[in-house]
Amino acid sequence: MKTWAAKLFKTKASSHVGLDISATSIKVVEVARHRDGVVVQRIGSTDIPESVMQDGTIADAEKLADVIRTLVATTGIQCKEVTVGLGGRKAYSREISLPVMSEPEMREAIKWDIDQYVPYAPGSYYYDFAVLDTVENETKILIVAAQQEHVKVISDLCSQADLKLLTVDFEALALQRTLVQDQNMMVVDIGEIVSQVIIYQGRLPVLVRTIPFGGRQFTETVIHHCNVSYPEAEQLKNKELNLLQAQPAIATDDTYAALRQQFIILAEDLSREIRRTYEYYQMQNPRVVMDRIYLSGGGAKLAHLPEFLQKQLQLPVAVHDPLLTLQTVPMYDKQYLTAEAARLAIAVGLGLRGLSDD
Repeated sequence: MKTWAAKLFKTKASSHVGLDISATSIKVVEVARHRDGVVVQRIGSTDIPESVMQDGTIADAEKLADVIRTLVATTGIQCKEVTVGLGGRKAYSREISLPVMSEPEMREAIKWDIDQYVPYAPGSYYYDFAVLDTVENETKILIVAAQQEHVKVISDLCSQADLKLLTVDFEALALQRTLVQDQNMMVVDIGEIVSQVIIYQGRLPVLVRTIPFGGRQFTETVIHHCNVSYPEAEQLKNKELNLLQAQPAIATDDTYAALRQQFIILAEDLSREIRRTYEYYQMQNPRVVMDRIYLSGGGAKLAHLPEFLQKQLQLPVAVHDPLLTLQTVPMYDKQYLTAEAARLAIAVGLGLRGLSDD
């Protein structure tokens, strides 16, 4: 049985590109190692036409490759070596426990027992693992697996887009590279259709849960109540309506009041899923510590969502900025970087994968 690491080998380069392909958009970030640190050289994003993706699955690989190729060209990215992420329902992770043993013994033990831990047919997937913690005579291990067919789709797609795929990475690990301030935290990566709730202990992902909740639910609520187009609804949702504000400026408008109530219901649903995830893990791991919750992904841009969740969960909540410790080139102004940072978090982490030793 091949491990994920055997297929998706390590690399170290002076520049690298992170390519984040979601169900509705593509994000690319080129990072480079300079004498004074890591510099974000190029950033780009674009929506994926609806005909290209259906239910999160690629329906037209050739057209998707064209979209990627065009995005890379218009962004001005020169490097062709990329790391692509897998997450959500296309990657599986699980924490297991083994008796304390040496690394070679552990690798051998996992090799022979891996099929009982992973819900895929034997021989149909790649896997890798990382040691999370050792308590007394027990070692906790995170196993990550991805089906070979998903890796092949990514490999073929990169070839069609004239890119060289060096690594396929676990999205939770990509996010971890951008989290430098806290050791024990939760990241809620809010996508368009689904979200990932990830618990980190000692900066390693110990639990990853995908929930059927995304920013599109808020947008569609605005469309329904305000009778506007999708782009207009996005603009209203993120910048103008302030529907989750503790003391809304508008209280007499019936449409606004109804819309605000629906937003509160949706945000409470998200809060409930976050709390449920944390309590589930805490029951199994009483020593778990949570310092902070970070929001990433496009859905993190929803105005006043951090404050709303902080009040609901009684934990510090902030929008994640993956560029906080990185340098950026002058061509990108601070307002643009602030607006885009959260949705670029996975792409930044994927780019950093190519500059690291892990």
